[in-house]
Amino acid sequence: MGIPEKIKAIQDEMARTQINKATEHHLGLLKAKIAKLKREQEDNAAKKIWDEIRWV
Repeated sequence: MGIPEKIKAIQDEMARTQINKATEHHLGLLKAKIAKLKREQEDNAAKKIWDEIRWV
């Protein structure tokens, strides 16, 4: 399961989760996971570009 699939799965879980005081913490954790995965995705893309530039 790649990063885009993980992000999609978390977004689906957030859509199913009811928003109330009892679930705010859970939703916050899910948002943090999405932010972390997006950061990893950007880092991987930057590394690929850097590797291509470095070997030219």
